[in-house]
Amino acid sequence: PAWAPDGGELVFCDSNTTNADRGKNLWLVHSDGSGLRQISGFTDTTNGFPHGAIWSPDDSTLVSAGTIFGTNGLWLIPLTPNHRECDGAPILLPTSPGDAIDFAGSIVVAPPATRVAEQSPEFFIRQNANAVVVYWSTNYVGFTLQSASSIAGSGWTTISGPISVAGAFNEYAESFATLQSQKFFRLAYTGTTNGPP
Repeated sequence: PAWAPDGGELVFCDSNTTNADRGKNLWLVHSDGSGLRQISGFTDTTNGFPHGAIWSPDDSTLVSAGTIFGTNGLWLIPLTPNHRECDGAPILLPTSPGDAIDFAGSIVVAPPATRVAEQSPEFFIRQNANAVVVYWSTNYVGFTLQSASSIAGSGWTTISGPISVAGAFNEYAESFATLQSQKFFRLAYTGTTNGPP
């Protein structure tokens, strides 16, 4: 089990056996014992979190060594602001090849002046019968969709939506009837999300 940075909640894993290496699902509970809630719901014999999880420094995400979708690794499990459930799909962190990863032991945060390199989101555009659809993975949180009539300059404006979720992608559709003859789209990292996560 691991306490949240503010000491207000505890994350722990359950098990159907007394073996310490057989954790399955993650649970959260308030420090006074109230508000017990299950975060994951694995029932198979492959997936799970054998040794629980730790918290990100801002308590918005759980970090766990485990197996999800049959893939072992270090996983980020984003939480909704009220910590009632997951906030989007789990994110597999890149790790070096080798033995299976057993534990997530600690998190070292870079000094504020250091900018951590971020992986650019995959960004796509397709045409439907009546519209152009701009879409990107829901794994990339904190990016805002913007458009401009010219790729140069500072004329980028935020597109407020509607942005919908279709499977694993955020989607924005603009009909041919309203589309300009030339229009550019981009994702800008603003640290906030417009539309669905």
